[in-house]
Amino acid sequence: GYQYDPDTAEGFSGANYFPDEMERRVFYKPKGEGHEAKIKERLDRWAEMRARMQGEDQ
Repeated sequence: GYQYDPDTAEGFSGANYFPDEMERRVFYKPKGEGHEAKIKERLDRWAEMRARMQGEDQ
């Protein structure tokens, strides 16, 4: 079922609701300057968490 991010210990479920045959695409890649630095940090952290969680599922 659906995993509600705020209900998880880390506030991030890492759930993938796209079809298995659909690869993850990157639509926004911040440069890391100005306000984008914080956004980049957050996106990088989520990517690390997602990778770790997917590794635990295997």
